Amino acid sequence: MNYQEAAPEGYGPSDAETGFVPGYAFTVSGTPDVLGVPLYMGLNYAHSGANMTYKAGNFRTLDDAHFYTVGGKLGVPFYFGRNGAVVPYVSGGYRHWNRNLMGAGGYDEVYSNEYAGLGVSAYYALNSRFVVGANIHADLIVGGHVRAYDFPVLRPGEVIDAPFGDSASESVGLSANYRLNKVVGLYGDIGYAHLHYTGGAANIPGIFEPASQTNQVSVGAGVRVYF
Repeated sequence: MNYQEAAPEGYGPSDAETGFVPGYAFTVSGTPDVLGVPLYMGLNYAHSGANMTYKAGNFRTLDDAHFYTVGGKLGVPFYFGRNGAVVPYVSGGYRHWNRNLMGAGGYDEVYSNEYAGLGVSAYYALNSRFVVGANIHADLIVGGHVRAYDFPVLRPGEVIDAPFGDSASESVGLSANYRLNKVVGLYGDIGYAHLHYTGGAANIPGIFEPASQTNQVSVGAGVRVYF
């Protein structure tokens, strides 16, 4: 993962973070018939965390970072022959990033936002057990803001709160599923995601959160259970 701020000229050094961030995710999905129409429904929870490398000018430290995402999808599958399917869908959810800068001069920040978006997934069955897929997705980011606690220039108990304007995120990915038997299968995926925060003025005069870009490459593996 790579996070990079773009501070205005003369404002101060831009924050930057990089690191490998392991995590886990749970997904529940299905394609029930609703009034004779097949629908795709999915719910997902993901958490990841690690000590990421943080720098801002000459300041260097580690961020004990934790990321949470809760989301859902609703779509309609369209089948092509016996082997293919395309699923356009709508999605929505909540993202949360807890930044905890460690050591002298460190402080806590919480970035959060809601999102709503559109995507398309495509699947193709190579045989009765092996299915490959691709996905492209875009979200509108709303309600974004950052809150900072224990910031060095703050009075005890004071909190910085900087709301953001609406922005966007985009992602693409590939996946593979191999069904071992009627109950259990193996799953793997690889993806790329980009997220943009607009930044904004804080509730305390003179403090401003710069715009930022986050780029993330992900690789996952897991087990599927079929019902």
